[in-house]
Amino acid sequence: MEPPMAHPSHIVIFDDAELLRQVEPFFDELGCMILGRYFHAHFAADRGLQANLLVYVCSAAHAEGDR
Repeated sequence: MEPPMAHPSHIVIFDDAELLRQVEPFFDELGCMILGRYFHAHFAADRGLQANLLVYVCSAAHAEGDR
């Protein structure tokens, strides 16, 4: 039997509106809140490259650690 998968304590993603719309329900379920927005590029090299990284902290992982 495999052990249950732990929830992430932090998530780092590119600041992309379409991606955020898709993952927002998952982040809400985990109790994730934005911790910071960090600049990483002066210009977009292609359509997929975003200028900022978003760092989220998730409370579900902290609750698991309290058990």
